[in-house]
Amino acid sequence: MKASREESSRIHREFERFYAKYPQLRIQANHQMFLNAAEQDGGSETLTAEWLELQLDSLRGQLAVLSETPDEAFEKLFAQYPAFNFESNRRALSEHIRPRPVTSENLKQAFAELRTKLPFDKEVASEHTAQLAQQEREELARKETQEREDLARYIANVYAQGVPGHAQELQYKKMLGASTEYLRNRAAEIREKTRLVELTQRHDRQGTQDLYPEAKRGASLSRDGATGRPNGRKIPPDGPRRSSEACKAIGVERCRSDGQVSIEKKKKAASSFRCLLQSVPQTQT
Repeated sequence: MKASREESSRIHREFERFYAKYPQLRIQANHQMFLNAAEQDGGSETLTAEWLELQLDSLRGQLAVLSETPDEAFEKLFAQYPAFNFESNRRALSEHIRPRPVTSENLKQAFAELRTKLPFDKEVASEHTAQLAQQEREELARKETQEREDLARYIANVYAQGVPGHAQELQYKKMLGASTEYLRNRAAEIREKTRLVELTQRHDRQGTQDLYPEAKRGASLSRDGATGRPNGRKIPPDGPRRSSEACKAIGVERCRSDGQVSIEKKKKAASSFRCLLQSVPQTQT
């Protein structure tokens, strides 16, 4: 029994020597593969760190390789939690993970389970917390600056449509002097006005398209009436149809009248939109 324990300890030490040189191979499947190879090569007595290294060529295509070494996994973890970067914590986490490999995912899980039991440096923890808060403030300021630039550019481009480029740039610089809240509200007003104008234009186009079939039907009735031949249609319940000339006149007049209304609506909407854009102040702080 004692000899068996001593042999197990010796094999463990040899594996540790080998994995210290090839940490990317520290995987349980590889461990078992090496043990099987040793049994086939004369027994576990032949297993040494040097023997393990000699087996790499014959087992190269069969061995699994970690995507990161244990040291790389620990560096990632302690970059996020620098106050816990102690050698004792590394050993505790490694023991908690074993026999699983030391990977970032396994370390995160082990750290979550042992965090309340692990020692940490309070001073380093305070500095790290302050650093994270500063980074968050800087990120918020960067996002707000980018938002202000985008809103100012959008408003300036709409306001200065059809004018030389230097005028747009001047308006953009003036808009940068406005508050973030003002820029947000102004951009929202312009977008809503643009949406309403587009909706009105789409409605007008649809109304005009609905009138054309009426005019075409009037023209068709006129031609049919000119032949003087009965067309076989039944007289509707509300009485006989109007003559082709009357239908034609009604259809054309309705197209002309509704078309004029559509033009007036477009003019009114365009005028309102220009008034909105021209109401942008030259400066706003």
